[in-house]
Amino acid sequence: MPHSSQRGWLSERLLAEHVKLSKSARVLVTSLGVGELGQRIRLEHPHADVVAFFLDAFLESKCRQNEIVTMCRSDLPDDTRDAVLIPVRQDGEAELVRDYLQQAFLCLREGGSLWTATDNPNDTWLGEQVKTLFGRVSRRALPEGVVYTSSRVGPLRRMRSFECEFTFRFRDRLLRVVTRPGVFSHRRVDPGTRAILKTFNVTDGERVMDIGCGSGVLSLAAASLTPQGGVWAIDSNHRAVECVQMAAQRNDLANIHAEVAFDGGSAERRVDVCLANPPYYAQFRIAELFLDAAKRALKPGGRLYLVTKFPQWYDENLLRWFQQAEIKAVGRYHVITARA
Repeated sequence: MPHSSQRGWLSERLLAEHVKLSKSARVLVTSLGVGELGQRIRLEHPHADVVAFFLDAFLESKCRQNEIVTMCRSDLPDDTRDAVLIPVRQDGEAELVRDYLQQAFLCLREGGSLWTATDNPNDTWLGEQVKTLFGRVSRRALPEGVVYTSSRVGPLRRMRSFECEFTFRFRDRLLRVVTRPGVFSHRRVDPGTRAILKTFNVTDGERVMDIGCGSGVLSLAAASLTPQGGVWAIDSNHRAVECVQMAAQRNDLANIHAEVAFDGGSAERRVDVCLANPPYYAQFRIAELFLDAAKRALKPGGRLYLVTKFPQWYDENLLRWFQQAEIKAVGRYHVITARA
């Protein structure tokens, strides 16, 4: 079976091969990778105005290296595009797809075209989502997947909100979390985060960095422990940072500072504690970025708390960053405590 990124590129290739655009079309393209579809559309339609859209600043930075116009923000622009192209992976996040489709409708001019494709040749779900929003939809079944196209006619019938607010208890306080599709982890506290919540310690007055903060559960918990200190929540995902900012307001935690970053943020910042829950894909390349950021940010003697399902890689590689480390099993997870 192909890797998920290869399957994702398949739906992008189907769109590139079957999309039809007018010569000077204004086109917005989402991506399952680093903008491969946008790059191909720009090459094959040199007179079109092609913009590649990203939620994630790290992926957007990779796309910009290929000299394509990019846009990195929390939402698709509410303007008048002639076409929006949305590749979909069958094992992707369904709620994010629904969110994108709704935003694509609002982004299109009257009569503008949505093009979307999936790598599932037996798909009916994506077609139903497009039909619900756009009405009539054209379906082209192919051996490797399905391509759908539809046009905007009239106003959106119903605007759905995909934002979620939930609470979790940390020690003696109930904290409110705000999440949206595309943010880790939407609508819940994931088990890895629960493991690190049971383990880490922060003393009031200490400065904390939450690397890859996601919806900000760890940031909120840490901020509740250090009202005289500060918490810097960093993430490459624009939506994640906005969610943390909203949650900080709703919990009256003025000591949280959230920013979009994928390299540790402001170089001059030095903190006492780093928290991290790195994703498990990409063969630990993202984990290496997290460890690099923690090493740069921590003061001498500062502490890193990191949670993982796969302690062996850290046991073999952590000495590249930290000389002192302890790995402790917490349920199905392992929490690593390291000192700078």
